[in-house]
This record gives sequence, C-alpha cells and structure tokens, in this order.
Amino acid sequence: MGRRDILGIPKSRFLPWVVLVLGLATTLGLFGVVTKALRDRNDGEFVKDIGRLERDIEALIEDQVGVLYAAAAAVAANPDINRDEFRSFYETLKKGKAAAVPTSVGFSMGRPWTRREELVTEAVKRRIPHFQFTPNNPRPEVYAAMLLEPYRGAKQSSYGSDIRFEPVRTKAVDEARRTGMPRMTSKVVLTRDEGQPEAAFVLYLPVYKDNDRSEEIGLVHLGLRTQGLFAPLLKTLNDSRIGLRLWSGSKGPQDEVFEFQADEPHERKRSVRIELPSVGQIIDAEFVTLPGYGSKAVIQPFVLPVGSLLSILLFALASVLGRAQESSERRESHQKLLAEAGRLTSDSIEDDQILSEIAVAIGTTFDAVCRIDLLDEGGTLRTVSTRQERNEALEELEREFPRLQSDILLRKALETGQTQRSDTGYLTMDDQHRARVAALEIGPVAVIPMRVREREIGAITLTRPLGKTPFEPDMIVLTEAIAARIGLAVDNARLYHAAQGEIQESKSINDELERRVAERTRDLEASNHELESFCYSVSHDLRTPLRSLDGFSRALKEDYGDRLDDQGLDFLDRIRAAAKRMDELITALLTLSRLTRSEILPTQVDVSGVARDLAQDLDPDGRVQFTIEDGLQVHVDPRMFEVLLENLLSNAVKFSSRVEKPRVEVGCTPDGWLFVRDNGAGYDPQYSSKLFQPFERLHSVREFPGHGIGLATVARIARRHAGEVKAEGKPGMGATFYVRFPKLDPADVSP
Repeated sequence: MGRRDILGIPKSRFLPWVVLVLGLATTLGLFGVVTKALRDRNDGEFVKDIGRLERDIEALIEDQVGVLYAAAAAVAANPDINRDEFRSFYETLKKGKAAAVPTSVGFSMGRPWTRREELVTEAVKRRIPHFQFTPNNPRPEVYAAMLLEPYRGAKQSSYGSDIRFEPVRTKAVDEARRTGMPRMTSKVVLTRDEGQPEAAFVLYLPVYKDNDRSEEIGLVHLGLRTQGLFAPLLKTLNDSRIGLRLWSGSKGPQDEVFEFQADEPHERKRSVRIELPSVGQIIDAEFVTLPGYGSKAVIQPFVLPVGSLLSILLFALASVLGRAQESSERRESHQKLLAEAGRLTSDSIEDDQILSEIAVAIGTTFDAVCRIDLLDEGGTLRTVSTRQERNEALEELEREFPRLQSDILLRKALETGQTQRSDTGYLTMDDQHRARVAALEIGPVAVIPMRVREREIGAITLTRPLGKTPFEPDMIVLTEAIAARIGLAVDNARLYHAAQGEIQESKSINDELERRVAERTRDLEASNHELESFCYSVSHDLRTPLRSLDGFSRALKEDYGDRLDDQGLDFLDRIRAAAKRMDELITALLTLSRLTRSEILPTQVDVSGVARDLAQDLDPDGRVQFTIEDGLQVHVDPRMFEVLLENLLSNAVKFSSRVEKPRVEVGCTPDGWLFVRDNGAGYDPQYSSKLFQPFERLHSVREFPGHGIGLATVARIARRHAGEVKAEGKPGMGATFYVRFPKLDPADVSP
C-alpha cells in the first residue's frame, strides 16, 4: 500500500485514468456530433417516406371505390340484372384494369323478414342456384346475397347468406344506407377457396332507382383481401427499407390487417392515423425503419471504435507496468488465504482455536487486526477469536464510551446483512474522547457479516492503524467469501446437534401417536358394533307393535267393518296409514344406517341402464316422459348408487305427479355433474340448506307423501364416495338435483 499522492490515490493509478477519461470524452463528443447530423437527415427522409406511403394507401382504397361505383351503375342501369349479365360485368372489369379488381363483387337485396319470399322470387328470376337463407332464424330484416363473382369455391354456397350477419358488417351496411355513400368495414375475415381464412375489408354502396333514395334496389359490395389490396406497396416498402403494420379497429393483434417486416429490429418507429372520409373509415399505421434504411456517413462508423481503441491503448500502456507486479503479489496472497480458510473450515468449526487460526491468516494477509464474533442461539454476541494483543487502554475506553465506531458498524452489519465500512476510524464525542481515540491510532474499519439461510450468525471485523489505506474492494470480496464458508460450517454444526435432538423428540412423539391411534381404533370398532346391535334391536322392537297395529286394524275392518259407521272406518284407515308410514320411516332409517357402516366396493356402473330399469319400476303406466342420456358411466359402489338414483328418480316422479305432462331427464353436464331434472312442484331456493337434512320437508305430507330421509340418504352416499351434491329449483318450475363422483381410490372412501 503505497503513499497517497493525488486525491488519496497513488500516481501510478491516477494518471492512466485521467488519460482514459480525456480520450473517451473526446471520442464521445466527436461521435455525438456525427451521429446527430446523420440522425437528423434520416429523420427528415423518414417523415417524407411516410407521407408518400400514406398517399399510396389512400389511392389504393380510392381505386376500389371507383370499382364500387361502377358496379352500382351497372345495377342501376339494369335493376333486374341476372347472373350471366353480372358475370359479364365482372369479366369486363378484369379486362379493363386488372390491378384494381377486388377479391369479390356482389349484389344483395333486403326485405323485412315477413316478406322474405319476395327475395326467393327475385332469386328465381335472376337464375340464382342454391339460394338459401343463412342464417335462417327470424329477425326484423334480412339482406340476402343475390349475385357474387367470381362464382367458385366457398361462394357457391353463399347465395342467400345475410350480409349483415356480424356486427362489423351490420355497422357498415347501416351507415351506407343512412348516408347513401360508400362505407367500409373494419377488419373482417374472408375464407379463401381452399378454406384458409384471411383478413379483409368489405365496401358497401346502396343502389337507388332513378337516384331516388326512397326507392332502394339493393346494395353492391366488394370483398377486399388486405394482402392483395396492399400488395402494390411491397416493392416500395422493400426498396425504401421500411416496415409497415396496419390495423383497423383497435391496435390489438386481432385487428391487424397487413404486416411487412414490422417486427424486425428497427431504429425508428412512427404511428399515424390514416383517415379515409370517402369510405367513413380510419386505418392505424405503424412505420419502422429496417436495417439499411437512409443515408450512411462514411466516417461515423469508425469514430467510436477508433477513438475508444486509442484511448484504451494509452490507458493500458500507462497502467500495465505500474499494476502488474502489485496485482500478481496480491492474487498470490489471496489464493493462499482462501485455500487456508477452506482447509480449516473443512474440518470441525466448533473449535475456537480454528477460528483464531483463520483470524490470524486474514490479518496477516491484509495487514490488519481481525476479530470474529458469533451470535449464539439466544442472540448473544460473543468474541470467539481475535488477532491482536490485549489492549487495556482500548478495553477501558470501550467501557467508558461504548458507542465506538466498530461497535456501531458491527450492530448495523448484523441488522442489515450488508458489509459496513468506515475509512476514518472510530467516532468521537468530544475533545477528551478524540484525544484518547487518537492515541490508539485506529484507522479504517470494515465489518463483514456471516449470513446463512437468510439470517446473520456473526461477523468478521477488520481494522487498520491510523494512516493506512482503506480496505480495497477485492479484499472485502475475499473476506465475504471466507465469511460465507465460516457461516456455513458453523450453521452445519449447529444443525447437526439440533437434528440429533429433534430425532429423539420425534421418535417419542411418533410412539405416543401410534399408541393413541390404536386406542381410538379399538374404541371406534366397539362403538360400531354396539351401534349395529342397537339398530337391529330398535328396528325389531319398533316393528313388532306396528305389525300388531296393522294386523288387528285389518282384522277389525274385515270382521266388524259392517258394524262401524263412516267415521269409525276412517279412523281404521288412518291407523293403518300411520303404521305404514312408520314402517317406511324405520326402513329408510335402517337403510341410511347400513349405508353409513357398510364397506364401499367401487366398480364401473352403467348409469343409463340403471336409470331405465328404475324408470320402468317407478312408472309402470308410462305416464311420465323419461329422457335418459346414453353412455353415462360412474365409478362407484353399485348397490349404494342404485339406492341414490332410486331416491332421486322417485322424488322427481312424485313431485311432478300433479303436472299434466310430467317430464324427468337424466344426464350429465360438461364438467361431470350427473343430474336428475323434473318439471314438477320445485322449491323455494331460500330453503336450499334444508334439502339434504334428515326429516326436513319443504312440502306437506298431504301434498306429497314421504318420510324426509331420501335426500339425506343421497347426500350421505355421495359424501362416502368423496363426492358432492347440490340442487337448483324454483316454485312451480321444477327442480334439478346434481351429484358428482371422483374416480375413487381406496384412500378417498370415507368411513
């Protein structure tokens, strides 16, 4: 580290930079003058070229407007023009001026939809084949294509097609009829004979009888494919080295109508709007200059490289000799330090003696005092190694003035994770403090944090005596590399000890979890067995008195019915009906209970076949119109699925029984929801949350009998298959019930 001569930098390093800066500044100045002159000239030429191309584009459109007026004149002169006469006009047009011939020429007539037969009559009169309204749906007015030339390819099926079938065409047609002037669409898509779509415009012009706008004959129209329309520009664009992109509508990719090398690398770009008042349209254009555009200066390409080369040669000549020896010695010492640090950190880093050896190596290489501090797991900072003699004066000063510069930089480095430097030594608080710090002769300070896994675990602090040069960048970079290695080694050692403790703790937790799972499994098996026994006992005990009630009431009616009045007979019927409902309720509850406990054995089920079998059972008289989609398949337990589908279909039949023509539909949505839809009583959507709850009913028993378990059974079967259920409906407009099943894996089945 030599003596500071100029601005704190040795002369051997300062003067080469002065030479380089002056040389480059002169080169850049000269290059800027030449470049600006060339740019100004080319900018002016670019503006002129754009103006010329704008006029060319307008002229191409105007040529087509002339053709449009010629077609209108031909129709006005012969309102009953037929297909052969129109073709003759088209052939004359091609012979007269081939460059201006559009892609297609057509004539269309309009009528209100209620009078569309008049267009059929006109088509027959004009000898038009294959005439058919497209689209053929009712609308206020139809404008059907009568004549189209050339007659080939896709156009052979176009007679009768509505020229207003898309909004962009409708807008142009309506505007042409409103103004009586030519009007052009924004971008549309026409299909070539070979089926390839292509961007295009369509021009429209109304034709009147004797120029009376109240007597409209129809509209003539031209189809203009943009690639053919603007093809005459290609030679000019290529010769001028200009790229072009045209849009009609917005400037999105969907509205692009023409492009010539607009995506090539370019120096200039200019956007303009080309207004076409004769056709009521605007085209947006983007012009770019391609490589090779404009004038080229002879000297300009050589100014920057030649001037820079001369400046660099002078700089290199002045600096190589002074820095060669210094760089060689520094690289050698740095490589030795990095190798030594790598050797030490490859062993165990937990030994403070190893950190002390690293501190000695760093301090010796950089001619500095090196200290290594580590943060323990509790966040306490401790000094684990230092390369300096014990300094009682410094320790006393730090106790009396704890906010010394090195301590401030250390805390900041640990907080920010960034290297902190100071080239002026410690901070001083007053004259007494300044005098005592000066006596220590402490100069530049650098603190390099050790960062691992987004957190700081310590720092390396370097200090030099007063009068020494600051730490250079390559020294800081090398120390940061060593800090990273030390941090990684310390962190690995800590992780190893922590992992050993966690392994032991994890083993204890796993043993406890396995014990608890086994205990819960035994309890659940015992509970299921008790529940099964309880259900059997309850069903037997409940059904026994029900059978007695039903049997005795039947015997009473058969043996003593002639002795009872109407009220007595009604009471007997009510008793039997109540007993029947109770028996059905018990059966439904047992079914629901069995579905909750029985094992699921999924397989592929033919939903369409099961639905048709159930439909025959539920509606033997054929009163209900069933519509069942073919080929429906699900992967479920077949027994459970049949119960689910029977509940949904019986519900649909029951709640549509009061409709004059009941309909039930079974199908599947595109996203996999099986559905059963009816046109019956429906339900109020505000009560949707109650649909799949047991014993919840949205209609009275007198309206529609039932026990309120069916939809709860459906929901339970779906959930056991890891599926979903939902419903839609409105009062008096029927209801739709949906269920969706995933493809089951044994792990998906709920217990």
